Amino acid sequence: MQWMRFSHAGTEGFGLRDGDAVQVHTGDMFEAPQPTGQRLPLADCRWLAPCRPRQILGLWNNFRAAAEKNGWATPAEPLFFAKAVGSLNAHGEPIPLPSAYDGRVL
Repeated sequence: MQWMRFSHAGTEGFGLRDGDAVQVHTGDMFEAPQPTGQRLPLADCRWLAPCRPRQILGLWNNFRAAAEKNGWATPAEPLFFAKAVGSLNAHGEPIPLPSAYDGRVL
């Protein structure tokens, strides 16, 4: 079983994926969620991104290897970067490409 956020019949919710169904929960996913007893067919639910962040900060964890490979000076401290909240995507959703982009997506 795994936690998931979903949309079903115009409402958002969260629950535990259990095979081909979702066991719906209420409350806070991170603090004592409570099962409602409702089960929804997974096929009727649309996966949502796992959370709704206000900002996304990342740690460039391979900066030393990248600096060495590219001949750059190794930074003394880890490097951080910001990402747009709109860059978060849900499970199984396609990556939207700008119309002017024709490069490779990894």
